[in-house]
Amino acid sequence: MTILSNALENYTIVHSAVLYLLISSENIIIESSAFAQNRFEMPLVGLSVERVIETFGSSLDYSELATNSELSQRFSVSQFNGTPETFLLTFYPAENGQIIILGMRDDSEQDFLQNNLLQINQELNLVTRDLHKKSAQLQALNELKNEFIGVAAHDLRNPAGIIKVCSQFLLKEAALLDQKPHELLSAINRSSTFMLNLLNELLDLSKIESGKVSLSCQETDYLELIEQSIAMNQIIASQKRISIQLQAPKVIDSVFIDPMKIEQVLNNFLSNAINYSSEGSVITVSFELKDQRLRTTVRDYGQGISKADQAEVFKAFKVALPQSDSTAKSTGLGLYIVKKIVLSHGGKIGLDSEIGQGSTFWFELPCLEQHPETQINEVERNV
Repeated sequence: MTILSNALENYTIVHSAVLYLLISSENIIIESSAFAQNRFEMPLVGLSVERVIETFGSSLDYSELATNSELSQRFSVSQFNGTPETFLLTFYPAENGQIIILGMRDDSEQDFLQNNLLQINQELNLVTRDLHKKSAQLQALNELKNEFIGVAAHDLRNPAGIIKVCSQFLLKEAALLDQKPHELLSAINRSSTFMLNLLNELLDLSKIESGKVSLSCQETDYLELIEQSIAMNQIIASQKRISIQLQAPKVIDSVFIDPMKIEQVLNNFLSNAINYSSEGSVITVSFELKDQRLRTTVRDYGQGISKADQAEVFKAFKVALPQSDSTAKSTGLGLYIVKKIVLSHGGKIGLDSEIGQGSTFWFELPCLEQHPETQINEVERNV
């Protein structure tokens, strides 16, 4: 039994679970290891080896298999519950035509299935996380929609009511026009202006919340663009005796931007600066080119913004700016929209402010040059 002893010793050293069968020339099990018996939960001695090794209806010549004892082959070995398991079996010739069968469980298939299961589980986790993310986004959008509807309904209803009351009064009490026509017309003007601004910003917001901002980029004389914006806003600023001053130490070449949308950014900054500046003050507009980035700033000397409120300034429906002396009411959308415009240009936006020291709103744009074969075009960018 030297062959058997050596074989068992070698397998026992390498593997903790060894299937050992000694079968007669008639393929009857003579001896079996405890591991083999545990597979069936019953003694195997006296049973045909076909009860253990699945041949699927065909007969095997075990003596022929034993002629190549250096080769391990895969076989299905039954368990007590009838479920087959794959084993690597090696056949050794023994005395009196007996055959020694030694084997170890082949975990490659199980590892393959486990790896596949692990991969599927990871994919399911990714899908689950993505679903949770999408669900959170949908919930956020739904909350934004509800807030949007609430703000729109509330803010549009009040000025509409004022316009209705004032207009009815003008129609029914025409005799009083000599007394207070200016106040009534001013109320109508303020309310209608606010409604128009809100509607325009809501339209911009609907485009932005779709995930894309449409840009019509073209070569633009940036100095001329700023001068036009200052000239338009100076008319409004003059009513408060505010002077808007331009500091432009350098003349720059044309830049490739959407001039209408960048002018919208400038107008928003200047409008806020006018509203929150005291009468007779100064607003400074400046720009400089540094490291291929064009930085534009609007500096006012108004009330300033607290550190806590600065974090809310660029959020939708957040009126984080302090109360102004102006009668104009903020929609809470302007700075949110201009931030999206600047980001769509690949730029940055921010502010620096201290209470009592005024505020400096700024934005940076990359100095992109139009590619030679690129014409004035319509560009859609995710923001």
